[in-house]
Amino acid sequence: MRPLSCALILAVVLIVAWGCVSKTWVEQELDRRDARIDQSLSSAQGSSGAQTQQAQRDANLAQQRLTVVDQRVRVLETRTSELEERAQGASARADGATTRADGVDARLTRLWANRNARSVVNILQVEFGFDQSALDDAGKSMLFVLVQDLRDSPELSLDLEGYTDSKGSHQYNVRLSQRRIDAVRRYLIEQGVERHRIKASARGPLGDAAVPEERKRRVDVKLVVSAD
Repeated sequence: MRPLSCALILAVVLIVAWGCVSKTWVEQELDRRDARIDQSLSSAQGSSGAQTQQAQRDANLAQQRLTVVDQRVRVLETRTSELEERAQGASARADGATTRADGVDARLTRLWANRNARSVVNILQVEFGFDQSALDDAGKSMLFVLVQDLRDSPELSLDLEGYTDSKGSHQYNVRLSQRRIDAVRRYLIEQGVERHRIKASARGPLGDAAVPEERKRRVDVKLVVSAD
């Protein structure tokens, strides 16, 4: 065989062998690439599934928290309604108390305004002798009739006003008028009249010039009743 032919044959064999080797290498590379792609897809799917599960857990937790919050809101609404009812009841009671207090205040105001408003029912004049402060029989008889009225009418009371004539000093006459009041009051108390039903005032000399001097030596006994 010629040397040239041998060389050609050898070259063909080498080309064929190299082609087989290249094909095998390419197939191996393709297999490795496919494996890497499958692994990447599996990892991506696994990561996506984990994220989905985490998202589901987060959603469930959020729903649980929302349920708890909703329950608390209902409890607060119930308590708020109860507090509103209590507040309304307290307000109603306060209004009633205010109304009663206003009524009592009006009553007290009227009583205070009329504390000195006393209507005179009758006036008796118990006369005394000159420079005298002792009761005589006529004076006692007049007062005894008055005692009967006081016993029968508890709403009645007495105002005593003592006077003297203009003779003597003013101070002496004031003391004399006080002794005359004391004599009248003492007799009334002895007959059973309560002390708190008797008010007294020593006026001293009576300055009315139209009244005779002997008529100024007296105690005016006023039978009064409160205006209220």
